[in-house]
Amino acid sequence: MSRNLQSLLAVAAEMRAVGHPWEVIADQVRRKTRTCQQWPRRYCVAWQPLYRTAQQKRFDEISNEAASHLQALMRSKEDKTRIKASEVWMRCGAATWVARGIDTTPPDPELEEARARLAAEKEDRDRVRRSIDAGRRQAGLPPLTDEEADDVWALICAGGGRTLSHRTIRYMEERFRHSVRWHGALRDWPKPLSLAWGMRDPVATENVLNAVLELRPHAPVTRLADLGHYPQIEDPVRVASELQRALSG
Repeated sequence: MSRNLQSLLAVAAEMRAVGHPWEVIADQVRRKTRTCQQWPRRYCVAWQPLYRTAQQKRFDEISNEAASHLQALMRSKEDKTRIKASEVWMRCGAATWVARGIDTTPPDPELEEARARLAAEKEDRDRVRRSIDAGRRQAGLPPLTDEEADDVWALICAGGGRTLSHRTIRYMEERFRHSVRWHGALRDWPKPLSLAWGMRDPVATENVLNAVLELRPHAPVTRLADLGHYPQIEDPVRVASELQRALSG
């Protein structure tokens, strides 16, 4: 997770904890309201400790103000007021101190586990971003923006995908082991083949396209100059039009 996103989540959590609506939060962090509303779900591991910390801060502020007011009542000249204020303190004071963290109970295991998951997720996100940026540099493209990196990570995590990478990575080994069979299937398939290729793809670069064309030199190609690795997401209408044209040709 980028530092910028972590800062935005912290600001949003603090504002949400004091009751600000998402529209106000979105205006403050200069993001779309819908984007901000999805943060607690999309970045659950990061959001929960930030939001709990913000709630605790809010509680402490209210508690301090209430304690000051209660202390003033305990010094009242009226006996009835002083006694009632003392009773309130005796009944609620201990719980207030515990809520402020002045106790010796062990750390919450769930919170510690959440922190560990957050650290692991940050490490994974940073590694993925470095890898993608390296590929983009080779393709002559600028590095991902923070927002683009967030979108890439959301795609990776969709449907539990982040937990399946140890399985999908086998594809890299299989593509070499079965390359002859795959190339033969592409070269020898008797049906028409049309290609639509995102030319800004940092993974399936133009070199990959050229390798495909060596196998199918007569295949018509539509080069999508401004699209990348996920053209069907980046411009679904355009890709659907190309697909319809190829199927009706």
